[in-house]
Parts: sequence; structure tokens; C-alpha cells
Amino acid sequence: MNIVEYIPENIVPILVFAVLITLIFQLIRRRSLKGAMFGAEITETVGSFEIWKSSAGKRVLSVHRLKEEEENDRAVGIDITSSGFGSFRITPITLSSEQARKLAEMLDEATT
Repeated sequence: MNIVEYIPENIVPILVFAVLITLIFQLIRRRSLKGAMFGAEITETVGSFEIWKSSAGKRVLSVHRLKEEEENDRAVGIDITSSGFGSFRITPITLSSEQARKLAEMLDEATT
């Protein structure tokens, strides 16, 4: 008995289509690519600044206020955007209000 015999021939296009529909739904629901990556709508970008820059590229750190939803406790989004010649990458980090306060305390302690 070969399992390949039971897999429909058009399964790959169906799976690709399902993933694309899911991504499009998230983009529309969260109103942006970053919002979809955070899993919550961005209500405000608090600020951003360059954390590294060279002739090959740069990194920018941004802090966002996220829309609070009943199903999650995400309140703050931090993203690091890295760009360079022929490359682009966004690394999202979501934090609850409590985690964001703890991070602020640790950063304050590290700088004093």
C-alpha cells in the first residue's frame, strides 16, 4: 500500500491557495503587514530610531502601541527592521503591558 496513491494530484495548489487566503485575511484584518506579523492592529507608532548603520545597510528599531483584543494581551509591539543591498527583514516582538514595564525597568537598570 503506497500512501502517495491516496494524495490528490492537486493538493499542492490547494494548500498554496489556502495559505495565501489566510495571509490576505490577516493583512486586511490587521490593516498592515506589521500588524499581521504582530497578530494585532497597530494603533500608534510611538517612535523609531536607527540602531545601526553602515554602507551595507541599516537597522531600525520601532515601538508600536497595539490594539487590545479580548483574545490576547498584547499591548506593545517592537520591531527591528534590517535592510541592506538586496535584502529586507522585519523581526517582530510582542509584549504584554507587564512585560513592557519589566523590559523598561531592565533597560533603566542597565543604563544606570
